[in-house]
Amino acid sequence: MATYYRDTLPFRVDLVFGSDYRDRRELRTFWDHETEVDRNALPEVREMVPIGFDYYLINEINQLEATVQIETTRFNEDGDQQPIIFLASPPGQVKVIFSRESSQTSDSTEYPWRMGYYTIKVTVDGRTYFSGIQCLPNNLTLGQVTRIHQLLENEVSGICSELVMSQRTFSEDHLDTSPSKWYHDYARWLQTNKQSIMACIEYIRKYWYKEIRTVHVVSSRLGIQDSKAERWNNATGAKLNQGTNPQLYYLNRRKQLHSDNPQNQWMKSVIQHWKNDLLVILIQIREDMESTEKEIQNHKARMNASIRKLDEIKQLRDVPEGFKKGESSLFHTSRVQIEKLQKWLGSLKKWDHEIKGIAGSFGFLLSSNSFNKVRTTENKPILKNRYYHLLDELYSIGQQIKKQEGDARQYKAIPWPTWRIYEYYSLLQVMKSLKEIGFRPRVGFPDHISSFLNQGIPEGSRFILENEVGELHVHYGKLLPYSPDDTVDSDGFYSMSEHRWPDIRIDYHHKTSDGSEYSKNSIVFDAKLSSFRYLFRPGIPIKPFTQLNSYLSIQHTSSRKTVVDRVCCLFAGFGGNETKINKHSLTYIRLCPDENEHFIGLAELQEFLLDWLTNDCELSL
Repeated sequence: MATYYRDTLPFRVDLVFGSDYRDRRELRTFWDHETEVDRNALPEVREMVPIGFDYYLINEINQLEATVQIETTRFNEDGDQQPIIFLASPPGQVKVIFSRESSQTSDSTEYPWRMGYYTIKVTVDGRTYFSGIQCLPNNLTLGQVTRIHQLLENEVSGICSELVMSQRTFSEDHLDTSPSKWYHDYARWLQTNKQSIMACIEYIRKYWYKEIRTVHVVSSRLGIQDSKAERWNNATGAKLNQGTNPQLYYLNRRKQLHSDNPQNQWMKSVIQHWKNDLLVILIQIREDMESTEKEIQNHKARMNASIRKLDEIKQLRDVPEGFKKGESSLFHTSRVQIEKLQKWLGSLKKWDHEIKGIAGSFGFLLSSNSFNKVRTTENKPILKNRYYHLLDELYSIGQQIKKQEGDARQYKAIPWPTWRIYEYYSLLQVMKSLKEIGFRPRVGFPDHISSFLNQGIPEGSRFILENEVGELHVHYGKLLPYSPDDTVDSDGFYSMSEHRWPDIRIDYHHKTSDGSEYSKNSIVFDAKLSSFRYLFRPGIPIKPFTQLNSYLSIQHTSSRKTVVDRVCCLFAGFGGNETKINKHSLTYIRLCPDENEHFIGLAELQEFLLDWLTNDCELSL
């Protein structure tokens, strides 16, 4: 293992940050092999912060042979990762990787990394050096983001991750909720395709493929004759029909349905092999279940020990705060690990149940009378029936996953960008607050949103909560039309402002005595992964303030007045000593969890919503 430091390298790689790219940090350490890279020695980059690279050579070396390749989370349609690659240039010529200005190069329009570690490979004069960067969230700590992930995953498993076609996973280790083994990928894939597999099995059970074959049967009654029957009648039949009072026999031609044909033989072989594979996977999953249960018990023992220790501390005086915090940290860590492992155990149990069900269906079909009469074959015929073809294709895909190739690449997850996760968190807390106030979800967490697993919540989604007198329609990422003539898909809402795309809009629909509804009041929330100082400045109408203020101009076709009573900005970063800040017509609430069990801003959010419902919507709650 060889480690190279800045002064011994024939090149320099500087990371440059900020809108003017004057903030520089050197990439000081490189290694011979990717596996040797020490993650603790890598520089940090923050999500969505403008960044560029200044890569240049120290000595006179052919620049065409000097390249840098940076790993990303960008993928093409075939699922291949698209790294950033560029040549060395003279010092000071910065290669822009991400800029907030859309006028920059096409590479800079999308931030190239999610939370995690990424390799940087530098090639100079035929020799390769490895280093990397670690991408961390901006305005939130890793512990806070981890807590947000846990809260969202408790509502809907998998909502924090996007499935990508990749053989590598870039997830931060702290956020990786499941070990990576081939049969885990296989179980996820099997769970996704269970409906198709069961449909094929049900079709085969009911509509078993049979071929019409010609057979010849000896009978005492004359039937259909052909040349073979005539020859038999003149030879074997003539001998049987001799005697004083002979019983006459004939060889008749008949058509019969036969199931022992090449297609059924192949299907029986596929189902037998598949059932055996599933039984092996069940054994491995149950071993994982047993080891996970043991690990949970170990963490429970540690947590109980921490509880006893904390109880002892309460009885003592002058215990250092650092010691108290340390013991509390151990307790919290054990509890977090228990929650994580219990969730993982739940996934294992679900896979065990699903796989056991599929294997049972296979076994039931194999033991049926139809299958008992069918032989097996290792020679695959042409499968004409689409259900036969589909089942064979699914089995082949499963075999590729078993061998860790092919479509197994699909089942690697990377976390969504933190700004999107924060929007989900804000939506969750708004919905949670409304339920605490007394509204019942009719379409909402987790039933409707569970269909968005690994796809994210589509912009334009609507969730409905209700009570005895009205309904709340919660819109996520709904783009409003500019003209009142185009409001068919927006329930009559429109906005002539430049900013017509709030993160969360809530409309109150009052129920009248005849059962009809009409929209009466609206409120808007916008989630910002920023600190307060970037959202408001006294005497200066900065862009975020202008955007938020423009939501007050949302209108409805039933009224000439604006219908938005209040606009609230939910922000994640530091906001000073106050959690709730009123500035002009806007309200700012810092909404985020701390790294323990507290939810900053949740009480203020509930109070804000309750005040709107009682004063603006005139509800008695």
